[in-house]
Amino acid sequence: QDESERCFAIAQRCIAAGDVEKAVRFLKKADRLYPSKKAQELLRKLTEDADEAQESKSSESSASDEVRKRKVSGSRISKENKENEGGDYTPEQLELLKRIKRCKDYYDVLDVKKDCKESDLKKAYRKLALQMHPDKNKAPG
Repeated sequence: QDESERCFAIAQRCIAAGDVEKAVRFLKKADRLYPSKKAQELLRKLTEDADEAQESKSSESSASDEVRKRKVSGSRISKENKENEGGDYTPEQLELLKRIKRCKDYYDVLDVKKDCKESDLKKAYRKLALQMHPDKNKAPG
């Protein structure tokens, strides 16, 4: 019952803030938790108001009878174009990639000695992983 009253209080704050949809959700939750007359009355009032607003909107939109189309943001288009271009990479990134492909040993790839400490090995790996991450390095290969 306490949770139901808390949801009712949140719904009242949402109504005061103008967020009717959120208020309706909290009133429905309050009604599920512990049915009360005040929550049901307020929910009924809000749904009636929402239905009236919906009817007025539908009468306005029925006059145009056009199919709504989703707008595509410009950032999405530019991202797709960048991916199709092959990406940007520096000569240093390309040289790093070629050096890695020439290496025969993992220690050579990480550019560390075979008798190095484990911490140095991990540090070199993390550094290389950052340099070669596909989001940062678009070099082919």
